[in-house]
Amino acid sequence: FLEDLRLRLDSKDGTYSLELGAKEPGEKDQNFFLRSSKAGRYYFLFEWDQLPHVFSNNGRSLFGGNRGENLTIPTVVRNELQAASDPLDRPRIRTAINDNVRGLDLRLRQDTARTGFRYTPLPEWDFRLGYSLTQKRGSRPFGANTRTNTTSAFNTVEIPEPIDYQTHDISAGAEYASDWGSIGLNYTGSIFGNDNASVTWDNPFRTTDSATLGPARGRHALAPDNIAHNVALSGALNLPWASRLMGTFSYGWWQQNESFLP
Repeated sequence: FLEDLRLRLDSKDGTYSLELGAKEPGEKDQNFFLRSSKAGRYYFLFEWDQLPHVFSNNGRSLFGGNRGENLTIPTVVRNELQAASDPLDRPRIRTAINDNVRGLDLRLRQDTARTGFRYTPLPEWDFRLGYSLTQKRGSRPFGANTRTNTTSAFNTVEIPEPIDYQTHDISAGAEYASDWGSIGLNYTGSIFGNDNASVTWDNPFRTTDSATLGPARGRHALAPDNIAHNVALSGALNLPWASRLMGTFSYGWWQQNESFLP
């Protein structure tokens, strides 16, 4: 058991430093970092962090598995539920469900690795670079709808939504400053990927499609892959009479071309 660890090395004059740290290593919320710097010249950071998000430890569901794009219910169970003569045939429905539900963990795990570097070769110049990768995996409760016909209300079931996200965040910037003012150029970018484009699930009460009683399966689009960029140019100018003029111009765009579901 190790709750917290921190090791630090410094040069005798304090110019250089190196630090290694860990928090709750071996636990589900562990964190590790490495820092290195030279005073007034550069700073480097690398960090890895793990974070759990538990929705339920004792969830139960008719759907097989808790990950993946295709959620199924055994045909024998669906036949029994479909054969119930009336939605109020509760004993039959209750027996079919209770005899076939299975345990289901509803939880996410987020892993984040990030690194950053800052460099100041001269007092007037400052450069920065940053990158992070965040991964989310697991499942969470999701309200899924099917409709029996064009005039009826929706039937809603709660399914385990599959989560498999990756997000890349990138940043870069440069700044120059002097007695007359300063000027800086910065870029930020984000690349998001989802390994599950959609989720499909069995309708518990239908094994065949019906125009009046509803479809046998439902499908829902999930978060699409996308890319975002932003570029900003900023500056400041020192003016007479203790005044200062500052301004920023930025331009951003966001793209995604995920196909629509049929």
